[in-house]
Amino acid sequence: TDNKEEFDWYFGYADVKPVLVELAQKSEPMLVTGCGDSPFSVDAYKDGFTNLLSVDYSESVISAMVRKYAHLDGLKWDVADVCAMATVSSGSFGTVVDKAVLDCILVDEDRNKVSSMLKEVHRVLRVGGIYVLLSAHTPGQLHQLVHSCGSWVSACVQIEVQPGKHHCILICEKVAADDKAYDAK
Repeated sequence: TDNKEEFDWYFGYADVKPVLVELAQKSEPMLVTGCGDSPFSVDAYKDGFTNLLSVDYSESVISAMVRKYAHLDGLKWDVADVCAMATVSSGSFGTVVDKAVLDCILVDEDRNKVSSMLKEVHRVLRVGGIYVLLSAHTPGQLHQLVHSCGSWVSACVQIEVQPGKHHCILICEKVAADDKAYDAK
């Protein structure tokens, strides 16, 4: 509902802002996957990322966000399954932000879903675009997963979320356009 408090998993925009400001171009299209009712997209929009599409599979959440933020031109919301984003064109985004969607899919231990999601992220990014993956998994686990589903150059930034507890921001740059090469994997 519109009265429900908005909620951020793991990180808020302020935590990720330094990475996005350094690596992403504010004028380029950005996709936020699994946006839920997080204020992340709105905060990024207010900071100048004004060509932003936020997707979630929950129709009720997307409907509420559309109603609440209809006045923000350039901030779009859509119902989509990150494993099969049929309405999103290939190579149409300069940045994709994943705020724990991969972690949620990993809970099911369904490697086919994990692979489908990562291949879709790779497909919708332009060559040279960045995938910003926010996760509680280890950098080694994340590197292995993403590199099995696309051609990337990646690095991890650790953020301390509590004393002694870190989460990973894996930054992946798409280096090849041939998404079909990964269909057989």
